[in-house]
Amino acid sequence: MVEKEDDSGIIQILNPSDVDILNAGDKVLVFLKRDDMKYVE
Repeated sequence: MVEKEDDSGIIQILNPSDVDILNAGDKVLVFLKRDDMKYVE
């Protein structure tokens, strides 16, 4: 999953297939286990 913040400060969690470009402030969520989610920055 990709967490993106738009210009108005609204955070969206998107599917990676829905994201064309990753920006410097974007966060990528990596599922290590089904119930364990971590940030990669």
